[in-house]
Amino acid sequence: MTGDIKSFTAGQFDAQASGWTEGMYSDPEAEMRRRAHFVLNWGAPLRPGDRVLELGCGDGSLSCFLARRGLRVTGIDISPGMVEEARRRARSEGVEAEFRVGDVDGLAADEPFDAAVSFMGAFFMYADDPRAALARLSASVTKKVLLDWNHRSSCTPQEAARITEGAGFCRVEWRPWFLPVEAVPGAQARARAWLEERPLLSLLPFILRRWRYAIYFKGEKPSAATDGGTKVFGNALPGSAAQRALMRYGLVTRGKRRRI
Repeated sequence: MTGDIKSFTAGQFDAQASGWTEGMYSDPEAEMRRRAHFVLNWGAPLRPGDRVLELGCGDGSLSCFLARRGLRVTGIDISPGMVEEARRRARSEGVEAEFRVGDVDGLAADEPFDAAVSFMGAFFMYADDPRAALARLSASVTKKVLLDWNHRSSCTPQEAARITEGAGFCRVEWRPWFLPVEAVPGAQARARAWLEERPLLSLLPFILRRWRYAIYFKGEKPSAATDGGTKVFGNALPGSAAQRALMRYGLVTRGKRRRI
């Protein structure tokens, strides 16, 4: 995104910062618990005291959730309003977490982090140059990255996987992520959870468009210890021919990819 578009985007989020999480999710605590489970257990495990960098931290709901579990968290967001809300949340919850205004394209972490994570569409959608941004991050990340892709991203899922590998991360895996915003019946929630664990069937909503849908990528540094980790199921890359065909078809049926 150009500077003007980024400034416009920051202003949009500034205006929505107050009460963002509570207005977005029907059960914010459950959503943050779900995200934290992935952060802690997919690939190399994270332990209390580990450092986490959250890209696109929004109003700090996930960062504060992780901080309550003993992680040392730094969150960055392009929106000053969101960063101020994140700081307010940390004070209100009595947790220690650092929040900064920052742009993933200009980010040069000057301190080591065990993990860098993105759950707010902040990486493959908002980064002007995901390859360069991830290469810069790679120098400071010691264990793993968890990065989100959606249909407004500037690259395909296959390209996102190659970018992650090219930045020096191995054991790259993908998995779907259904994005619950409003409350859904228990049976539908269980169906979503069941589908997420099945790499071929989970791609059907990618085509049918019935649920909001994203893909997450996990990449680990070669030196990262995996003992006690990988409690979250990920799909191998490049995947089966059927999986690759469904991804390609899903992109075609959604029309021309666009950026915001």
